[in-house]
Amino acid sequence: MGRFQHFGPVLFVFSASVIHCVGDSSTIPDSGGQDATNNDVATQDTSTNDVAPDVMEAGDGNDGALPPLTIQPMVAVGFQFSCALRASGKVYCWGANDSGQLGNLLTGSANFNAGQVANITNGAQIVAGVGFACALLTDHHVSCWGSNGFGQLGQSPNPNNPTPTTMTSIDNAVEIAGGSGHVCVRKNDSSVWCWGWNNSDQLGYANTNDTACVNNQLCNYKPTQVSGLVADSIAAGLAHTCARVGNVAKCWGSNGKGELGHAPGQNGDLNGINPTPVQASATNVTALFASSGNTCMLDGQQKVSCWGTDTSGQLGDKSAAGQSSAPIAITSMPAGFKVGMSYLSGCAVAAAGPVYCWGDDEYGELGNGTFGTTQYNATLVTGFSSKTFVSVSGDPIGDHYCALQNDGTVWCWGTNTQGEAGHQNVSDPTCNGQKCVMTATSVPGLP
Repeated sequence: MGRFQHFGPVLFVFSASVIHCVGDSSTIPDSGGQDATNNDVATQDTSTNDVAPDVMEAGDGNDGALPPLTIQPMVAVGFQFSCALRASGKVYCWGANDSGQLGNLLTGSANFNAGQVANITNGAQIVAGVGFACALLTDHHVSCWGSNGFGQLGQSPNPNNPTPTTMTSIDNAVEIAGGSGHVCVRKNDSSVWCWGWNNSDQLGYANTNDTACVNNQLCNYKPTQVSGLVADSIAAGLAHTCARVGNVAKCWGSNGKGELGHAPGQNGDLNGINPTPVQASATNVTALFASSGNTCMLDGQQKVSCWGTDTSGQLGDKSAAGQSSAPIAITSMPAGFKVGMSYLSGCAVAAAGPVYCWGDDEYGELGNGTFGTTQYNATLVTGFSSKTFVSVSGDPIGDHYCALQNDGTVWCWGTNTQGEAGHQNVSDPTCNGQKCVMTATSVPGLP
């Protein structure tokens, strides 16, 4: 389909004459036992009202006052690579490694074998983007590795770093969200801090003073507080970010397809970009998830609804006609638990355990044994009817998914051009010119 190209260590997607990067992240529902602390602190807003955002200094906060975070086994899928956080606190990754995103101290060839990420034995949560990944550690710090063209590793921008390195500028973090080239954390005081790519103001402020990074993209490697925001959870998408504040969503950044929850050009948008959190039209929000040009939510009845782009059935409803800034319930989706989006499709873990997918199926990313069709209603991934899952994540342009079963087994499907599905692709069929896995297969070699 020609939807992606490489420019050095960074991936750009060309859509509607706009240059984008792509990643994936989801927030953790507080009520589902998945919040890292299970004791969110509702505090007064501690941010300043300065026009320029405050930049956190190293050593800010008091880690010693916080108990260790609970390890949340999960999967995180980036562009053409995949990672899994195990109950031991160790992280394993497989697939592409051109930017050192496997965290094995090397940069170079892809590896379809799951390998342990170096230097991390106390991971609590993980996120993955385009060529990089980060882990929120049980001690409330953050360690990142891989591509750093936008400063997304929290280091002065450079091509890559295959060695996981703990950021000295972050402490007291209780939740992490990762986009295509930016990362955000929510701290124990409910403040939100972001760093990395900021071409669409996804860091929560206007980028007029940002440094030009790789390919003249604007970025800031220093964690910067989103002014005036007190959040209960966070989510990061391609070039936008959202926070749940009580039962509403507040979003900022790119809004070309209504992914912020209001029509482009409204509520302070300038050319489809909004630098400050604006309340979305969604109500009764209990959890948020974001990726590419979409945002999804759960409501009080665990109904899965999404808004944003709908070029290939991403909203699970033919009536959206290309995009919607209002939430649309995913047709035929049972009560949900977690949501993961890819570039043109979506998948969700049902509250009862199985995984359902909808949207584009050009590369077998619906996991139903076929490819090349569009499915407007949620359909069960083949072989998953009697299985219970706790996590799902989608590659926003590489078109593959991975899901974590409650017994620790990781299953992947969709494209497998770089071994991102967890096995050598020599015997895989070809879907529209790409090696693919049309039915979910388990990833071997994971302890």
